[in-house]
Amino acid sequence: MPAKIISLNNSIKPINSAELGISTEDLPNLDKPIKLTAGKMLGQRKINLLKKDYPDLYNILFDVENATKLLKIASQLRMKFDFDKYRPQGWQDPLEYAVANSLYLHLGADIYITPVTESYRRHTLFVMNAAKQISFALEIKIPGELDDRRNISHKNFEIAEKITGDPATQIVKPLFFEALPKGQYSLYKQTFNYNWNEPLGIMGYEYVQGRRLYNLGEVGLKSLFLSIASSYKNIKKFYDDLAEQAVKIIQNIHQAGFICQNNEGTDLHTENFKIFIENGKARLFFVSDTGAFHEPPLFSPETYFGLDVRNFALSLQVLIPDLDIKKFEEKYKKT
Repeated sequence: MPAKIISLNNSIKPINSAELGISTEDLPNLDKPIKLTAGKMLGQRKINLLKKDYPDLYNILFDVENATKLLKIASQLRMKFDFDKYRPQGWQDPLEYAVANSLYLHLGADIYITPVTESYRRHTLFVMNAAKQISFALEIKIPGELDDRRNISHKNFEIAEKITGDPATQIVKPLFFEALPKGQYSLYKQTFNYNWNEPLGIMGYEYVQGRRLYNLGEVGLKSLFLSIASSYKNIKKFYDDLAEQAVKIIQNIHQAGFICQNNEGTDLHTENFKIFIENGKARLFFVSDTGAFHEPPLFSPETYFGLDVRNFALSLQVLIPDLDIKKFEEKYKKT
């Protein structure tokens, strides 16, 4: 992520750890020798790059004691800062919004965390200097509070890695997966028990700017269009462009060998897509939420591919009421 300068009100103070019940001892210790997490670790090449370029961030993420502290801090931040309430208005990037409004906590050295991500289980870790210049950021996904949101499997990483094989794919790339040792962990002011069969997993993702598409809403999407209208002949061209980008993303996922739905629902909806402006045009990215992904049955996989396409089209129609679902489906077949 390139460095950027954030304008903010310097009279507003950052989140106070004491107000969250977090003492100095609860913060990561960056001075002690690192003891690596004892479980499965995936994404070793990118982990090694983190160790080389951002050793303090590496220490926080992969030292067992520090990672445990990080989980406790992140869960307490989430309890105080509701992910629906604390989010930008319009199309301001969540990280810019968080820094401008001092919605972040200092973890140590030049490393900070914010819960402002538009996702309950995701948090952003970032490297920022005294001039409020951000040189690097990544997202982590941690266990949720509800029983059915407490497990993050290594399969999430493996699937995300497969669907992002093409560098040009507009899908958020995974950075790593780590599994902490079996035992008890303090999250959301509760005690969670994990074992080797279902360990406590943490996912890391590259940071991609932008708002969750669903959260913009129909009015917000039109407002975004007006800010870049000169790049499109009319709003229909803008909507067509978004539809074409979405189709390509869905095709990339299918070509990688996965469908996006299971018995509990689908991950292919507008809450799992980010939108941002680049060079005067809107860009869509799928955020790599792959919990419902799996390989399609050998018989009639096209039926399941078609369900994915229709599911997303119905979700997009909430934001674009004039969306022609049949034309969207035909676009998928032709592209």
